[in-house]
Amino acid sequence: MASVVSAIRTDKPPIQKAFEAFQTRKGVSVKLDDRFHRQLGIAQLRFWKLRTGRAQPRPNELKALSTFLECDIRDLI
Repeated sequence: MASVVSAIRTDKPPIQKAFEAFQTRKGVSVKLDDRFHRQLGIAQLRFWKLRTGRAQPRPNELKALSTFLECDIRDLI
């Protein structure tokens, strides 16, 4: 009988990792408010889906995230 636990994903999505690395590197905690989402150009629900790996990022979202997080686009996929 296969274990159900083995099917649970434990690694973090790349966008989550990049977001956490950015906060650690800058020594800040980014407030995910309306201003943040407007600046990024990604709606709150869409950002949550991207950050949790529930949605695949579009090219324009990758560019916006890469610019904000000061990382290479390859780090986000």
